[in-house]
Amino acid sequence: PDLAQECRQIALKIWEFESGHEPVTIETEYIPKNHQVQAVCAAVELYRMTNDQKFLDFIISYKDVIKTNFEETGWRICRILDEITDSNFRTWFYATVKEYREKLAMELAENPFGIPFHPKHNGLNWQILRHGVAVFFLHQRYPRWFPSEFLFAVLHYLFGFHPGSDI
Repeated sequence: PDLAQECRQIALKIWEFESGHEPVTIETEYIPKNHQVQAVCAAVELYRMTNDQKFLDFIISYKDVIKTNFEETGWRICRILDEITDSNFRTWFYATVKEYREKLAMELAENPFGIPFHPKHNGLNWQILRHGVAVFFLHQRYPRWFPSEFLFAVLHYLFGFHPGSDI
């Protein structure tokens, strides 16, 4: 409990500090580049930790960022959607999920693996793992739109249904 309380206090201090300062960018692989996306993701986790309405208000005010970066933000918001009582946001979010589902279905049909396949660098599997986590939470919220087959496609790919050798 003491360590958890200390981590909570540090997370809230970091939020307050970062909210009042310009972001610092470090150009390297695996470091998220979009500070606004990271702020939305942090607000979701901080809300889950504190139940503080200010984090929900922050999330609601970032609809453009959420929509533009739905693959990174949408699944996270699914985890707290029941707590958001703003009916306009909920209606908007539902429509945004439908749009994302249509876009994703077209993207998954572009290759035989049924995954988003954009090999930009050696870390393709990390991208696929992130997609798997997103699909898992989207499936929990909207199982008809994000069937379990989406998640199984990720597992099949990672465990060997792909070109090349794992040996």
